[in-house]
Amino acid sequence: MRRLAAVWLVLALLLAFFPAALADDDYTGMLAQDHDAYGMVIGGTLNMRAEPSASAKLVKSYPAGSWFRIIGGRPERDYYFVAAGDGRNGYVLTKYVLYCDNYALTNGKFVYPISATVAGPSNYVNLRTGPKSTASVITRVNNGSSVSITLYGDVYSKVTTSGGKTGYMSTGLLRMFDQIVWEERLVVSPNKGKVNLRGGPVNTAPILGSYAADTPLIVLVRGIGWHKVIVKGKVGYMMAPFVSIVD
Repeated sequence: MRRLAAVWLVLALLLAFFPAALADDDYTGMLAQDHDAYGMVIGGTLNMRAEPSASAKLVKSYPAGSWFRIIGGRPERDYYFVAAGDGRNGYVLTKYVLYCDNYALTNGKFVYPISATVAGPSNYVNLRTGPKSTASVITRVNNGSSVSITLYGDVYSKVTTSGGKTGYMSTGLLRMFDQIVWEERLVVSPNKGKVNLRGGPVNTAPILGSYAADTPLIVLVRGIGWHKVIVKGKVGYMMAPFVSIVD
């Protein structure tokens, strides 16, 4: 009787183990988070396939700048399982998708700390005791140095250097790791109405805020139809026609 009980125990453990092992090979649902994640095609045209294999059936090809909602997968694996804006689902190579969700939730609030790189017009940027240009300089931080943003501000952000010093730096001289560009632009509204900032590059994504024409913003990532931006300290997505273009 004890031997039979032991056999059943082993079977139960195996059944508990194998679904977990199979789930690891399943690209759906592997992003353990409570909000939508998005990615953008980079490096040219990207093929979406029916299975996570280069020999699988081609679903469709998407040009650089196209947006996907990432349903499953991890950046360190070969493929994401994604949903495109045209309603198609499939698998795309992770190395050609810029994962755009490392510091923003769908409510638009930052997830701290934010990794950033110093990029001033000279060879360094001043770390100051306060969020203003007249504050005392704590030290000079060389361009290319990594810092952690612990509080984002439109003009100055609170940061901690790799050496452990904390102070304030000009936000415009810091580069966040997932961005392609850092452009200061304005909200454009042809009908003078307010423009929505959304939690994703789709019209069904939650509205994070609405902003009048000429509101300053920073473009982090430029894509087809939508840009990832920062407006008044909130990170989100805004339709490209409502963001001022480069002169």
